Amino acid sequence: MTARIFRSISRIQERAFGEPVVWTRHDRPTEPNTISAIFNRDSEQIDASGFRVVEYNPTIRVRESVARQYAADREADHLFERGDKILAENALYTIESCSRRDYGMFEVQLIVEQA
Repeated sequence: MTARIFRSISRIQERAFGEPVVWTRHDRPTEPNTISAIFNRDSEQIDASGFRVVEYNPTIRVRESVARQYAADREADHLFERGDKILAENALYTIESCSRRDYGMFEVQLIVEQA
């Protein structure tokens, strides 16, 4: 029962908080794609004991099904790769890392390339 309720949570989050960002893959630089993502310019990571681990890294959260539409040729754990670019809020970012999160979402850590 609970799994059925949370199955659509990623779609609901994207609909409520998502905004368009431009994703350019490093292996296809002439084919940028506009995707819906939850962009957070000033996120911070805190470990289980409550200590700040990483300060203010920009991140995006993207539904796996959205990313697969444009990266069907990539493996599931490598939909976003280093060297890919994200254009969000008029700033260009390079992808630092990508990790799978709960409920079909990926969390992508970004590095500011130019503001």
